[in-house]
Amino acid sequence: MNMLELTKEEQDYIKEKMKISYGVVTEINPKYEAWQRKHVVGISSTCFCKPNNGKPFKGYCCPRCHQYVTEIYPKNFREKKPSQYLSEKQFFVKNIENGIQIIFFQIQSNIIKTQETPVELKLKIFDYIEIKIGEKSKAFKLTRTGEEPTDLFDSFRINTRTIREGIPMIFQGADNLMDFILKNKDFAKKTGFIQFMNNIELEIPRNVAFMLYLYLLTEYPAIELLVKMNYTKLIAGIFKEVMCAYNKEGIRKNGKKISKIVKDTTKGSLALCVPKFVADYFKEIDAPLCEYEMWAEIFSYDPLSKEHFLKLYQSNEITTMYNDRLAAIASLLKYGYKIEKLLNYLKRQSDDDDDWSSIRFLEDYLEMSSIMGVKPDLFPSNIRQAHDNMMNAYHAHKNEHNDIVLHQIAVNCEKQIPAHPELTIIIPKSTMDFVVEGREQHNCVASYVESVIRKKDIVFFVRTKEHPEESFVTAEYKDGELVQILGKYNNKVHRKDVIDFAKEFCKKLSRKEHLIYKEA
Repeated sequence: MNMLELTKEEQDYIKEKMKISYGVVTEINPKYEAWQRKHVVGISSTCFCKPNNGKPFKGYCCPRCHQYVTEIYPKNFREKKPSQYLSEKQFFVKNIENGIQIIFFQIQSNIIKTQETPVELKLKIFDYIEIKIGEKSKAFKLTRTGEEPTDLFDSFRINTRTIREGIPMIFQGADNLMDFILKNKDFAKKTGFIQFMNNIELEIPRNVAFMLYLYLLTEYPAIELLVKMNYTKLIAGIFKEVMCAYNKEGIRKNGKKISKIVKDTTKGSLALCVPKFVADYFKEIDAPLCEYEMWAEIFSYDPLSKEHFLKLYQSNEITTMYNDRLAAIASLLKYGYKIEKLLNYLKRQSDDDDDWSSIRFLEDYLEMSSIMGVKPDLFPSNIRQAHDNMMNAYHAHKNEHNDIVLHQIAVNCEKQIPAHPELTIIIPKSTMDFVVEGREQHNCVASYVESVIRKKDIVFFVRTKEHPEESFVTAEYKDGELVQILGKYNNKVHRKDVIDFAKEFCKKLSRKEHLIYKEA
């Protein structure tokens, strides 16, 4: 596959815009000490700023743009590692037919062997994005063998640092982003970016807004329609949702939330996951993003008429309710409720002074029912009582499941117990075995049940053969070794034979660990 290459004119343009300057070190002070300011005695420099235009000069600073050069150390200077990279990584944005290319690159030089070796500059391209009107955007990374498709989000380099500090970019035939946009109005208009920049105020650098907009546009083409249809507050809310993430993966995750409210369509009237009359109403009242999210979910389960929606939306129950509570109610509709009937039920179940506390009880009740595979009563006469009864049943169900897993693990572990004339090992087979051991030993071993169930460690009890029913030593196996061995009240175990016996058991477990959790 052919590799993307930039023309000499494009490369020269980039070097000029970046004011690439370097100096080949010709002589250093052999008696240089760490405290000395300069160890370079001689240097031959070049700067590609527009006034200097690649002309050589002596010294560290360009006489035209006053920029300091990047020192290049020849390979024969053993004191220093040979220099190669002359710039930070950044983007070059250029025009292509019916779209743009966004190229991620870095300028580097050849390895200078001696002071006389000529310097050759080249642009090392890492990856690039291709965005064309009416086509699906693509991203490619450059390898030794050619070009390979790569993750589009990663290629945009959008993260918390770039959102805060900006993204360095060079624009073909333009001094900055807005200059580039004005010179490429057709692309900017068709993508909706001009209207986006004119109507949406974001406290982020313009270059970041450009990249973020293009990324969201490539994933959700309907964004363009929403911009052109003047859903200003909605668009601002979408971008702020993405920007408030704490890391790169959070940005990606928050970006995917858009799919809950925006459809993959090119028809403006169908761009949103709520009916047109709801979208028009929300646009009129400048509703925030969370309103679209909640009502999109409500309508996915309960397709209300326009009259029914307006009556419900403007009702006292809705207008006085916090958004998080309405969101919780919306999530309950998946169990088969109708929104109005559910609201009335919750109101009856709530005391005047507890402010819709019944929502929490109903959520837990239905979730536990689902986990247990039990068909719930959608409208229990007393939700608190129904919740408590279901919780008792849930804990019993959970303990039953845990005991099955613990029993299987114990059976598999017992096959690895080594022989000993005086000692033996007991593997707990139920939750109650942990509880009893903890009570007898006065420790917290009962809290390790979940850890054993999740196959993170194995708990075992060392007992004497003479009194195998009596608690003696509690031990823990984890990551192929014995990590804890304690007596009553978490006292340290001093008997060498007990410790050696426990270690021998752990050694056998580590060899057969793949069989321990089989069928468990």
